[in-house]
This record gives sequence, C-alpha cells and structure tokens, in this order.
Amino acid sequence: MPFHYDAPGVSYDSGATYDVGGPITGGKKMPAQIAYNLRGLEPREVLTKIKNAHDAVLAHVATFATPNPTLASVLAAHDATDDKLDDIDAKESELNMLREERDALLEAAVGKYRALGSYVENIANGNPAIVLEGGYDLVQPRGATLPMPKVESNALTAGDNDGEADGTWDAVKGSKSYELQTAANPAGPWTHEATTTVSSHHFTGKPSGQKLWSRVRAVNKLGPGPWSDPACCTVP
Repeated sequence: MPFHYDAPGVSYDSGATYDVGGPITGGKKMPAQIAYNLRGLEPREVLTKIKNAHDAVLAHVATFATPNPTLASVLAAHDATDDKLDDIDAKESELNMLREERDALLEAAVGKYRALGSYVENIANGNPAIVLEGGYDLVQPRGATLPMPKVESNALTAGDNDGEADGTWDAVKGSKSYELQTAANPAGPWTHEATTTVSSHHFTGKPSGQKLWSRVRAVNKLGPGPWSDPACCTVP
C-alpha cells in the first residue's frame, strides 16, 4: 500500500534545472528546496531514503555540525521502524504457513464430507427425504420445486401501542406465502392469524398484558412446510 509523506507547504519544480547554488530559472539562481519524493513509496523504500540522508549528513560533519534533529534520534526512529517491519514480515510468513496448513486440512475435511455424502446417498437409495435427513442438499433439476423447509429465526416483539406485536422470521427461498398462527400458550390451541407474502407481520387487537405466542410456516405449490419454533412476547 502506498504511503504519502510529502510535507505540506513543500514545493518542487520538476522542470527546473539545478546546480550547487540552486535551480536556474531564466538564468537566475533560486534558493535550494528539498524534494522529499516520498509519495507512493513502500515503507522500506522510505527507510532507505532516511538512512541515506543520515549517512550523508554524518559523512559531512564539517557542513552539518549540529544536526537538528540529532542523527542519533533519526537513526533510532529508522531502526525502530525497521524492527517493526521485520516483525510484520515474520508474522506474514507465519500467516502464509497457517493458510497453507488450513487449505490442506480443509481439503482433507471436504474429502471426508464427500465420502460421507456417498454413504448417505447409498442409504437414501433415491429417497430425497433421507438425503435431507442426512444433512445434505439435493441436486435440483432446472425448474424443480422442492418441499418447503422449516422457517428459521421466528421472533415476536411487543408493539408500540396497546394490543400490538411485531413478528419477523427468515425468508424462505422459493416460498409463495407464509401462514401464521397464534395461541395463548405454546401447547395451543393454535388459531389462524394471517397469510402473508412477506417475512414479517404486525399483530393488532391482542389482549394487553398477556403473553402471545406465534408460529409460521412457508408455503409453495407443493403445500406448506413444517411449522417454525414458536415465539413469544408480552403484549403491551
């Protein structure tokens, strides 16, 4: 990832011609300005420029008698960053090894998964219900309609007003509608509440201060699937 180190206020005319005294523009010498040229460099490339500047100033102590900041502090900042980059390289190498080990283990696990699938398929002997019971998906021919699965994540929360509640559940792919039932307790009796095409329902007209239970099932052209686990809330 590129880093941006150019200091604000520092300008550099890439078209100017420089000599020892500075850039020559129209024959007139201008004061020398530093072009840091750090934009887009990788961290180690930046450190190389820092170390080169440190070594150059150190080699010309007659010119640079009192460096500010001190060369010791510049070198210390350089070395601390270099050490941290070494730590990162070591961690990345270790992480790459872990990824390789993960991929090998996953490949072995998938082999076991496929082998177990072959066993389930043999036991099923063409019965799709047994395949599903074994925890495997069925190959779906183009346009095939499968029975609706059990609705998951059925939830019921108290509404904002008296006698109201809100129900939500996970949408079921391929469903045409959802049937809802309510009861005063999870043992029933259950009564029809509504049929909806969306995965939510706003309940109204319920007894305030009492518990309300709800359950839902998905429906397609093959008929309804199994009921969800019941959900409950206290109606405000």
